[in-house]
Amino acid sequence: MKRSKSFFLPLFTLCLGLLFFSNCEDDDVSLQFDCTDGILNGDEARIDCGGAMCIPCEDIFGTWVPANAELGITLNAYSRGEIKITFRPGGVLFWEGFRHTENLGNYTFDESGVDGIHAVSITIPEGELDPSYGYPYTYTFHGIFEITDNSMLLEITPTHDLEYIDPPTVSAGFGSTNGGSVGEGNVDLMMREE
Repeated sequence: MKRSKSFFLPLFTLCLGLLFFSNCEDDDVSLQFDCTDGILNGDEARIDCGGAMCIPCEDIFGTWVPANAELGITLNAYSRGEIKITFRPGGVLFWEGFRHTENLGNYTFDESGVDGIHAVSITIPEGELDPSYGYPYTYTFHGIFEITDNSMLLEITPTHDLEYIDPPTVSAGFGSTNGGSVGEGNVDLMMREE
């Protein structure tokens, strides 16, 4: 029995098409991400957290900016220019406006807290600072924060080589820097930058 060429040509085209499309890779960049790239991608809820692949987001994760131009004592003393503090998963911190363009550091915080107030520690290591200021040590800050929706109350105090300043405590609440001697003057209202 003789088959016609018209039967083999469509069959050959179909097989070639299946072979071609089955070997194509998925080039959709939105599906190619990881949870440490510092970019909001995939199905992340915030940068590098949330979604099906990344760790769940903590309230502190994100970039925070002052809600108004009047800064508390610490942020005013240690910042210049526009301030942005970014808390990323894994304890990675970026503090833009800290004496120069951007400083990389780390942070830890007490996840349990008391009545929504948590303790926080921030460290910006030597070598990440503008050498023109001549500070030969690592900067450390201790304090407290409380987050409600997209706003954060933040009260931090420098604890590097400054033994005469007592940081605020969770138990004493906001306004407790140096035993309450500065009142609310060291408390900053920060807003999450979306």
